Amino acid sequence: MLVVFDGVGDESADAGRFPPGHGTQQVDVAAARAAERACEPDTFPDQQRPGPGRLVAHRLRIVPPHPGRRVTPTSEVGRAPCDVYFPPRMPLVNASPYQAADLPWVDAEGNALVIAIVKGTFVVDREGRTTRAEEPTSLRVDDVPLDPDNPNCSAKYPSDMGDCKVGTDVVVVGEAVAPRRTKVMDLAVRVRETTVPLRVHGERVFYKGMAGVVVGPAAEFERMPIVYERAYGGSSDDLSMVELCNPAGRGVAKSPNDLIDKPAPQIEHPAFPHTTAKDKHPPVGFASIRTHWGPRRDYIGTIDEEWKAARMPLMPRDFDPRYFNVAHPSLQFDPPLMPGDAIAVMGMSEALFRFELPPLHLVVRGTFDVAGTVEVRPQVDTVLVEPTTRRVDVVARVRFKMGRGRNVLREIQVDTDE
Repeated sequence: MLVVFDGVGDESADAGRFPPGHGTQQVDVAAARAAERACEPDTFPDQQRPGPGRLVAHRLRIVPPHPGRRVTPTSEVGRAPCDVYFPPRMPLVNASPYQAADLPWVDAEGNALVIAIVKGTFVVDREGRTTRAEEPTSLRVDDVPLDPDNPNCSAKYPSDMGDCKVGTDVVVVGEAVAPRRTKVMDLAVRVRETTVPLRVHGERVFYKGMAGVVVGPAAEFERMPIVYERAYGGSSDDLSMVELCNPAGRGVAKSPNDLIDKPAPQIEHPAFPHTTAKDKHPPVGFASIRTHWGPRRDYIGTIDEEWKAARMPLMPRDFDPRYFNVAHPSLQFDPPLMPGDAIAVMGMSEALFRFELPPLHLVVRGTFDVAGTVEVRPQVDTVLVEPTTRRVDVVARVRFKMGRGRNVLREIQVDTDE
């Protein structure tokens, strides 16, 4: 994430400054750039780097569980392109048994933040008991695409990076598992008292019938990936029509005749079946939604000339924090999930997959110069369930202002009180 300099506006005057909260010094830009390139691999060629100095990047550090270990700002996962690069001066101490990262961020008002992100991985046994996994899942810096060679594909796993969410996302990754070969089966995810159903068909295509272009009979299957590529969506051949909530899907066309002999949607809501080429029901699924898909793209706010002139690169004033929610809208829960809340998935494993949300017992402390130590117990904002492997990832995050002047954030500590 990029952090805005003090005094944005005059790029040449700002080109050698530290970001807010880290003091203000004049530096030799050429020397800083040369030192950076000499010490670290440069993944951003000169022709892709912006001009000198409105923005400066901080490193994102992912810290494995290691009680008592103090991590210096030298381990790097990735960084944003910039002309001048300043490593953070603030240590992250991960005394918890979970994965942790400190993510530099900027809020809608231009305040420099640090977001502490913590991720725990659990294994669920046949009785629904959860235990910490011996090999936890790493924090994901980016979405993991379903097909790396297809730029229009859905995400298999969502990124863990980002600002605080609204409520809790529940994402389910896996496939429909039929007890025997079948042409159709129903799935369901139950969270608290809410049940979200899906109906899954075998492979089927559109064909020309007496009543027009209709969906043909389904083939038998035993296992079927629950991915947005098999739900309603996609785009017409000339790209003049796109289902923005699922550009990766199937079923969108300018004319029903364009769909003849093409794959038909296999995943649908039981109350809204796809039977003809004219059906245009909202896309459904259990997987995560990419940043440029609806409804997430609608939450970004107004991007226009006024925004470019007055606020860029800050978020628009009508930005909605629901943009950071990655789950399908039917699987977003507010108020957030709490330890002990029941979650069950039917039809995506050989037996009913059920468990209660395990407690993380997290305590995150930020130490400031004047304010002293601020203690926060973050709520869970993401639960990723994989019924086939019987694993559950639980993510929580908390934001701290970097501060400035006499009250600067000096350390973040991630710990547990169990």
